[in-house]
Amino acid sequence: MSTEENRFVAVRERRELAAVVLVLLVFIAVNFAVATHTPTVVPDEPESVDAAANFYLGDGFTSTLWAQDRNAFWIGYVPLHAMLLCGFFHLFGFGLFQARALNTVLAALAGWMIWLAVRRMGLIGTAPYRLLCLLLVLSGSVSTLTIRTARPDTAMFAVCATIFLAWSIRSAKLRVPVVFLASSLLLTAGLAMLPYVPLMLFLYVLVFGFEYIGTVFAAFFGVLSGIGWLSLFYGSFSSIGDFIRVILPFTGIGGARSSPGHTLALKFFGNGVDVPDTIFTSFFGYPLEFENPKTLFDYSSALLFLAIVVLAISQRNNLSRTQRRVFLFTLLVVFTVPPSLHLAGHYRSMYRWMSYLPLCVLAANFSESILQGASAGVVLRRTVAGIFLVSLTLGLPMRSLVIIPSWSERSIRPIDAAAQRIVTKSDVVVCNEKVYFAVRPLAKTVFLTELPARGSFDQIVDLPKSEISLLCLKPEEVDAMTQLLGGKWEHIPAGTPEQEAELSKTRYAVEFYRRVPAGENP
Repeated sequence: MSTEENRFVAVRERRELAAVVLVLLVFIAVNFAVATHTPTVVPDEPESVDAAANFYLGDGFTSTLWAQDRNAFWIGYVPLHAMLLCGFFHLFGFGLFQARALNTVLAALAGWMIWLAVRRMGLIGTAPYRLLCLLLVLSGSVSTLTIRTARPDTAMFAVCATIFLAWSIRSAKLRVPVVFLASSLLLTAGLAMLPYVPLMLFLYVLVFGFEYIGTVFAAFFGVLSGIGWLSLFYGSFSSIGDFIRVILPFTGIGGARSSPGHTLALKFFGNGVDVPDTIFTSFFGYPLEFENPKTLFDYSSALLFLAIVVLAISQRNNLSRTQRRVFLFTLLVVFTVPPSLHLAGHYRSMYRWMSYLPLCVLAANFSESILQGASAGVVLRRTVAGIFLVSLTLGLPMRSLVIIPSWSERSIRPIDAAAQRIVTKSDVVVCNEKVYFAVRPLAKTVFLTELPARGSFDQIVDLPKSEISLLCLKPEEVDAMTQLLGGKWEHIPAGTPEQEAELSKTRYAVEFYRRVPAGENP
């Protein structure tokens, strides 16, 4: 190319990079702005954060929220997300905002890697459609909630994006070892990677053949090496047997063995009473479900799938061989990953990014090649553009704007202030999940009324009933808890009448009860 052409290309690349940086900064800024307001805290978040919180607060890598001794090394789940949180807490302190901010940073990094990978691979040739791909990745109707929740899902997403970027390395001598190293982190990020990645590799070979077979084997053996890493990790601190004992009930086979009501037939067809959590709702969710994470409907995935099918059918005679293969691969992912993971364990809303992200790449790829062609009519262009716009709007914009009317109701400031007034460093506390982030940095030890890892409070293996000094619970929870713990309890005002009234208007409203020392009357 001439000097003038090189200068033009350089300017165009700088503009695209500036647009990408702007998109990522807006994504981070919006998520940071609403981090403590949406979603309201769910039980999985304290469970995912507790080991890192205890480590940061000087209590070791332990947890009271799993069915194991509270002084034992934590073996509740694979460690990557918790270890990242340890570092993040030491840099920025502990709190709900910090716990969720880590996932926002990881998601932004993953989005950047996906944009760079599709550019390097030539999957999307022009800047506007690469930006469309990035926007779709960062603004899914369900994945937006996943990213905002302090669970390990975004760590899995980031590791998968790292492998995708490594796959774009042109030199096989460099690509193969980098893919192997990145893949070796998968099982430390999430156990769902064990069925997911081998299935994706199998589908890749089935559709694209053996051109990158060395890289496929590198990824596969990288996943297997993750088993070795976990064995070494847990073998250094505890027994592998204990880890397997904790994890096995979450698998389809282990769950069926551990619970008479948990059968493979139930996983296929549900129980016929509750909102269906079946192999059929695993694909996109239940269309009329807007809250339950088991069956929350992923409208963005469904809309992108619709757009891709419309494009493929309308332009079926104009698709290149590569596009047909990419289309087939994506269809196989959409139709095999959800039911396979559902049967292996579960495929709830938090995992829907696994099939949503391939749809984002294919949607941008198809749009670039088809909508710019002469054969694409005005109706087709407007229809697909409208679908994309609705899909994007249902993600980051809607998930952020819809909470504005209930902004004060979602505030954690009143519960944080009440906890500061009441909780002491010597307190052993029982609270619900919504109060955890306010109470944990102030108390000696914290137990939750709901254990998402095992489901019930009475399964805590070493509950020190006589040492529990403070309850932070909803009024309807208090009687059952005081009967279980024994002793006499005194209601403690959360502050002035005005402060109590302010707390009562939030989703974090609780009452405080302190144990009365033996021999004293409340």
